[in-house]
Amino acid sequence: MLKTLRVRLHPNEDQKVLLEKRFGACRFAWNHFLEVRTKCYAEHKGDKKKGLTPFETLRTLTEMKKELPWPNEVNSQSLRQSLRRLDIAFRAFFKHDADYPNFKSKREDQYFVIPQNFFRLR
Repeated sequence: MLKTLRVRLHPNEDQKVLLEKRFGACRFAWNHFLEVRTKCYAEHKGDKKKGLTPFETLRTLTEMKKELPWPNEVNSQSLRQSLRRLDIAFRAFFKHDADYPNFKSKREDQYFVIPQNFFRLR
């Protein structure tokens, strides 16, 4: 049985900065890899391989974290979960169950997922 905990937070200013970093990093991962996967799909449209696998995107994320310092401020589970949800969105699109995935913006409802540990604000 899977359980989900949905919480409304009332953070102070320091905690708001931490949350905004996490929201921004997860949104960046979604948008960046949506663009990468869209370009890859367009290039390989006639081939058997039509896009990147989830493992390739996760590997690229790890390499990207070595080059850029700011994604390391956010735990990797949240970033990986964003990429898993992107893969689920692509699978639904290819099964004709959903529209093509859209880019995320700051103006939309923002969220992040921590699959194993409870996030503690101090």
